[in-house]
Amino acid sequence: MKRIVAVSAACVAAALMVSCASTGGASDTKAKSAKNAPLAEDAEEIQPVLATPTYKFDLGGNGAAEGWTAVSAKDAYSKEKGYGFNTPANVEDVASAGQNEMSDGVKFLTGSDSTNSDNTFNVDLPNGLYEIVVYAGGDAFRQSICAEGHFQIMDLVGKTNGDYFRIPVTDGQLNIYARAGKDGQTYALSAITIAKLSDDTTLPPTVWFCGDSTVCKYYPDANSPFGVQYGRHGWGQDFNIFIKPEWYVRDMATGGQTAEGFFTSGQHETVKTYIKKGDYYIIGIGINDQGRKLPEQGYRMYITQMVKDAKAVGATPILVGQQGRKGDLGRGLTSRWYNDILRDIAKEQEIQYIDLFKLFDDYKESLAKKDGGVDKVAELYANEDLHISPKGAKKCAQIIASQIPALAK
Repeated sequence: MKRIVAVSAACVAAALMVSCASTGGASDTKAKSAKNAPLAEDAEEIQPVLATPTYKFDLGGNGAAEGWTAVSAKDAYSKEKGYGFNTPANVEDVASAGQNEMSDGVKFLTGSDSTNSDNTFNVDLPNGLYEIVVYAGGDAFRQSICAEGHFQIMDLVGKTNGDYFRIPVTDGQLNIYARAGKDGQTYALSAITIAKLSDDTTLPPTVWFCGDSTVCKYYPDANSPFGVQYGRHGWGQDFNIFIKPEWYVRDMATGGQTAEGFFTSGQHETVKTYIKKGDYYIIGIGINDQGRKLPEQGYRMYITQMVKDAKAVGATPILVGQQGRKGDLGRGLTSRWYNDILRDIAKEQEIQYIDLFKLFDDYKESLAKKDGGVDKVAELYANEDLHISPKGAKKCAQIIASQIPALAK
């Protein structure tokens, strides 16, 4: 039996441990000096101010914590209840690693490779804009969250982590489910909360990210260096620290992704569905493309189409060259991977290109000249040569934000 506790909206916000949150012009930015800007290591993480939920669903077969509605895998959707699983035969109750509403969950058995499965949890809702909080639950759970037929959260890992997204409901019902975040992993949810933000179905001004493991979000993990998965952060997850608070950030990046994969897997389709006039689409991807020998022509085609899709609705696409390796220090390199192609596309499409490779390299060079500077440079990386640490991610985010005046604080 579950221990009964009261769970307030403030507790939900504290438990999340998440960050939330037009210019076009010629191709290259005249980069502001990044090497003399103070390191952003002490910049505070910005926790979301979450709305008080109207619905709080405790998923799993062990009952519910106080203030939550119990929903087991056997609970089929009905119009009378207004919620339930669309296909109960394709979900099952499982144990989880947390306490109270996170002590159990519901595992999804189908839809692991789809963004538009009918194996959903359904909730009848008046049309409007909603804030949805999901909790992953157990250590073995690793899932991406889809709703309304599109990706909403990418690769949420377990260990009782949670995350949130905002979504318009336009057909009177929210349809949400978990799919595999990584092949071979269990995809399950322990709890879901829902809060209505507005009768208007328009998302707030939004910054969208396309990227790979240098851009994506990593979740808390007490057993890893820096207390986070693999000791890494992606600069996309720290971007909101350095931009105006009215901007909402949607980081659709995932580790190991290519431009082709981002375009064809459904990640770009989510952006294309929701992006609107005035939004930004920041694209920084290419490490895995070159490593997997994707022909340059294909890389150009996918990036160019993403840019055109953003421009077609009046959004502002920006291309970002990827930061270099720790071992690049002092080698005099001017580019890596497909950064030169990104620069060419930016020129062709008359959009902004941010040379993060040079700006971050300049910063590292300036650090290295100081006493203990080589060690300081090493602290920007996650105990390896490529991926950046939380400190490095904050610096990269600060550099990129500083190049976009309409966003920067």
